Amino acid sequence: METKTLLDELKAMVRHHREEGRRFEALPDEILQYKPEPTVWNVLECVEHLNRYAEVYHPAIEKQIGKVDAAPTKTFKPGFLGGRLAKSMLPGGKKVRTFMKMNPGGQEVGREVLDRFVAERDRLEQLLDAAEKVDLNAVGVPISVSRWVKIRLGDALRLVIYHDQRHIEQAQRAVERARKDARNG
Repeated sequence: METKTLLDELKAMVRHHREEGRRFEALPDEILQYKPEPTVWNVLECVEHLNRYAEVYHPAIEKQIGKVDAAPTKTFKPGFLGGRLAKSMLPGGKKVRTFMKMNPGGQEVGREVLDRFVAERDRLEQLLDAAEKVDLNAVGVPISVSRWVKIRLGDALRLVIYHDQRHIEQAQRAVERARKDARNG
C-alpha cells in the first residue's frame, strides 16, 4: 500500500476520533454512564479502555520513530502478524477478550477520561506527522501482550487507530441505546 495514502487515511481517522471525543464531552453524565447491558461498557468505559492502550502504544511508537534512521519509502508492506492483528481490530471483526488491566468494566470512571482521550489523539496525530519522515517498515514496535513480539511501525499505527475506531463505534452504540431507552421510558 502507498505510504502517503495510508498515513493520510490514518490521520483522517484520528481527527474523526478526536471529534467524537469532543462530542462525548458535550453529553450529560446519564448518557455517558448508561450501560446498555450489565456486561457491556458505557461510553466512559470504552474511552478509558482506549486511554489504557494509548498509555502502552503511544510511547512505544514514539520511541521507535526516534530510532528510525531510514528515509520514508513509497510503499508500506504489512507484516504477517502485524497485518493480521491490525485487521482484527477493525470494527465488525472477531470479538477479542480484553486483558484485565485493560478492562475498565465495573470500575469508577469519570468524565476526565474524555480530556485524556482528546489529548492522546492530539499526540497520535503528531506521531503520524513524525512517521511521515521515516520508513514504516524499518522498526518493530512491541505488542501489548509481549515486549518480545514486535510488529512493523506501520502495522502498530494501524492497530492502534483501528482499535480506536472499533471502540468509538461501541461508545456511539451506547449513546444511541441510552437515547432510545430514555425515549421509551
